[in-house]
Amino acid sequence: MKTSKNLLSRAKEDRNSGAWSRLVGIYDPLISGWLRRAGVVEGDISDITQEVLYAVVTELQNFEHNGRTGAFRSWLRKITINRCRRYWDTQRKHFPADWRHEADEVLNQLSDPNSELTIRWDREHDHHVLKRILELIQQEFDDKTITAFYRVAIKMEPAKQIAKDLNVSTSQIYKFKFRVMQRLREEAQGLVKGEQVPPLIDRFPCSTASKKP
Repeated sequence: MKTSKNLLSRAKEDRNSGAWSRLVGIYDPLISGWLRRAGVVEGDISDITQEVLYAVVTELQNFEHNGRTGAFRSWLRKITINRCRRYWDTQRKHFPADWRHEADEVLNQLSDPNSELTIRWDREHDHHVLKRILELIQQEFDDKTITAFYRVAIKMEPAKQIAKDLNVSTSQIYKFKFRVMQRLREEAQGLVKGEQVPPLIDRFPCSTASKKP
């Protein structure tokens, strides 16, 4: 059976595809949040976010994943930093010196791959991307599968109790978990390393146990 292409590959092949819209939907709030930390004023955040995403879509064809963990998130971080610096080059005279200094400090730390702020960027990136992808792919499964997955994989409830509640076998609960986990890994490939999926989903909020609003 042929493995379907991951989200990053589909977006790279066709910028007009639904995959690109998905990628934008995932990354828009993440980038906006980091622009706020870099001091970008609220009224300019949307425009700068769009600049970052436009740079991603226009340069994605030239992006070559080197197979190392975090290659894409590192590339995205550099684009975000560059657009932020460009923004501050044009806006410095409009803000107090201490504001500019604080913004420069954030960007300098993000430019350092070993800084505490960059480590936080990496951690928040992976958690956010997996959470958003899980929210998107759960539409592909029935309610019973998603409910079982959330309860066993995220809420860490006993499989035996979940099986009893859902009127299925315990082995079926683990099959439900495997199916969703496999799909999550598949879609997130290239964005988040597959081995990182289990420990990261353990930190997801567990209030949503159904795909229906």
